[in-house]
Amino acid sequence: MSFIPPPCSSDSGALSCETDSITVCPPASGVFDVQFEGEVDVRPLTCDTDSVTVCQPVVNVNDIFVTPVSVTSVQLLAPNPNRVRAIIYNDSTGTVFIRFGSAASLTNYSLRILTLTSFTIDFGYVGSVEGIWQNVVSGQVRVTEFV
Repeated sequence: MSFIPPPCSSDSGALSCETDSITVCPPASGVFDVQFEGEVDVRPLTCDTDSVTVCQPVVNVNDIFVTPVSVTSVQLLAPNPNRVRAIIYNDSTGTVFIRFGSAASLTNYSLRILTLTSFTIDFGYVGSVEGIWQNVVSGQVRVTEFV
């Protein structure tokens, strides 16, 4: 298993957290990759009781952005180096074409989000997100950003 649990620290081979924790395994033992400040620390962790505790980051809602439909590419989410996750919800009557990093088009896009569905950015992307709709439709995209 691999965990990226900032903000955590390592003292004398022990794990400690300044935030909430989560339970990650039933009774078992194994080697887990735990990342501390950009470095991977591999050490055996043994579940002596019912669980092993691994640090979990504190996440807050930065803002909720609402962007009306457009037949030209519009920025749905500005770059943010502090972004942990974002949820893009297509609250429109048409498909929105999404592109990461630069202007979206109907032929040059990263993914499509169908009407009344969502996509979660939870893979560490902190750049710009652009969108365009195929046809003139009604509605908007709602983007919730977590930092």
